[in-house]
Amino acid sequence: MTLKFNLKNVTQVFCFMALALSFAVLPPALLIGNNYAVAHEVEPKKPVFSITGRGTVTAEPDIAYISSGVVSEEKTAEAALSDNSNKMQAIFNAMLESGIERKNIQTANFSVTPIYVYHNPKKGEEQRPPRITGYRVNNSFSVKVTDLEKTGEVLTKVVNLGSNQLGNIRFDISDKAELLDVARTKAVKDAIRKAEIYMKAAGTELGDILVIREVERGRPRPVLQAARTVALAEAAPAVPVAAGEGSLAIEVQISWELEQ
Repeated sequence: MTLKFNLKNVTQVFCFMALALSFAVLPPALLIGNNYAVAHEVEPKKPVFSITGRGTVTAEPDIAYISSGVVSEEKTAEAALSDNSNKMQAIFNAMLESGIERKNIQTANFSVTPIYVYHNPKKGEEQRPPRITGYRVNNSFSVKVTDLEKTGEVLTKVVNLGSNQLGNIRFDISDKAELLDVARTKAVKDAIRKAEIYMKAAGTELGDILVIREVERGRPRPVLQAARTVALAEAAPAVPVAAGEGSLAIEVQISWELEQ
């Protein structure tokens, strides 16, 4: 007997076999049709409710950061550097005498740059290159003052000894750990309080807590709120300084299942 192959018939056989195999490997839940039933039903998840709570604590700052510097301009770089170095050394010595620890004095920036005069040509004149008329030395530093009673005294001495580039004063709280823990507790209570208000208004109830997440919004920093004058120096009149009141805040997001 001679077997005759028809290309069309062979193709149909292979297509039928591929279709049969594809149904064989499908999970029972996907075999939906007249001759198949769903193997199991997926129970719908409970709805979720999320809200953010905020907790704030206040405290008086106990640290001051002072940014300052000396800018010297002379005809030569050597003269400018000498003038700047003498003034900076006098300032550092005065701060050490005031009880500022050496580790709390830090150079922030130092530069020596030429001072140029640019030619402004009149009509018909050629543009000339700029010429150097002198040099500028810029030496800036930051000071950490751990005794706020000395802040005014330090500022006065810095200015009197030649600092002509006073930057800013920033107050901070040295030990934030306990304060932030209090803020976290307040934040959780605030979230629960607001959630219960919504649930009462909606006529439903909170289920189990799914997630408690602290919202990251950068490093907490005190914010000046109420002024408090720092005592002046006993000798010469010092700069009056207001340390203010620091505020630390924490936000937490809580998610609950809702009871149905």
